[in-house]
Amino acid sequence: MKKTFLLAVILIVASSVSSTAFAGEGPVVPEKIERSFKENFPDVTEIIWQKKDDFCIAEFKENTIKHFAYFDADATLLGVLRYINTDYLPFKTISALKSKYGEFNTVSAVEVSLTGRETFYFINIMHKARFKTIKVYPDGGTEIVKYKF
Repeated sequence: MKKTFLLAVILIVASSVSSTAFAGEGPVVPEKIERSFKENFPDVTEIIWQKKDDFCIAEFKENTIKHFAYFDADATLLGVLRYINTDYLPFKTISALKSKYGEFNTVSAVEVSLTGRETFYFINIMHKARFKTIKVYPDGGTEIVKYKF
């Protein structure tokens, strides 16, 4: 249940374009969560914190790539979501999309790494003049998450 909720939170954040807090503002984050963040991402200095129910979310950039790190109340890193350039998607991921959808244009991609699980991707594509968000699993399996005309 907790992982399903986390995935729902990740999808909500991934689909939002702007943040709800600015650097230096926002919720008070417990010290143990800030410590855990610094242990996991020691070189990051500019962080925007958000609180969603029982989670703290750190938004930051590392090597110009936007990331979201999710922590529970015990300061455990639950997962990291990062926007990636579609040119850098793994070969197996692109191959899975090509075998399922043939010709398509990639619009954007999000890599999701949940602690203790394999990384998967949400990829927005244009296929036959329709916008689709596809979840691509490590084994190459795919499923449509969102479909718009």
